[in-house]
Amino acid sequence: MDGNVLCAGDPRDSQFGNESGAAYIFDLVEAHSVYCTPKINSLGCTPTIAAQGAASANDLQGLIISCSQVINNTPGLLMYSVAGRNSMTFHGGILCLNPPVRRAPAQNSGGTPGPTNDCSGSFSIDMNFFARGGLGGNPIPALGVIGTVVQCQWWGRDQGFVPPINSMLSDAVEYTIGQ
Repeated sequence: MDGNVLCAGDPRDSQFGNESGAAYIFDLVEAHSVYCTPKINSLGCTPTIAAQGAASANDLQGLIISCSQVINNTPGLLMYSVAGRNSMTFHGGILCLNPPVRRAPAQNSGGTPGPTNDCSGSFSIDMNFFARGGLGGNPIPALGVIGTVVQCQWWGRDQGFVPPINSMLSDAVEYTIGQ
């Protein structure tokens, strides 16, 4: 299946003054594929990536890439690539993205206030908004091109591990940019 559905005489079109009964093509919501292995953090939690919504070259918002089960009050960021999947040892875990790897702006995981340490933190970013420059940073132009396949993985600080492996790594998600 190519991601489109052919519909004849869809009633939604009459609101736009088109009652001809002609066939129309509607894009389906883009699919997201979760892959790779996350690194269990120093508190024993597994950071888990998720995607909700649709990647769009035209919409200003609508594709949320999030990560739950993150150590509270820690810095992190979303790494992304358009060069394909990977499975390479990295900071005591697995880097799931092929180089070159880019990054979105850093954020804080929030969660339970200190001095408590738990896995109540989370990260979240709207990739459609980021791709249009809405979050600052330096998004690559390919994030606005229909058909681009993007891989994403969350990275964060984990002070429960000694350097150089004091990192949190989620699993990864892959999606294709639609209209």
